[in-house]
Amino acid sequence: MTRLLNHLALDVCYALRALRHAPLFTAVTVLSMAFGIGANTAMFNLVDQVLLRQLPVERPAELVQVTALSTVVRGEG
Repeated sequence: MTRLLNHLALDVCYALRALRHAPLFTAVTVLSMAFGIGANTAMFNLVDQVLLRQLPVERPAELVQVTALSTVVRGEG
């Protein structure tokens, strides 16, 4: 177990050294990870609110949706 942690520490040090020598690559990588994590979090929150949580009403099965249809009148001409 100690050997595994030692190798992991060496790998992390090597990775940090490599990232320090390529600052543009590091910036692009960190920004893309940040945007990816942010987008994932936003999508999960949306799905959670819309699909997974119960509606805050007494009898959600009795809810209906009312929509209005517009009629299109074509003029002569």
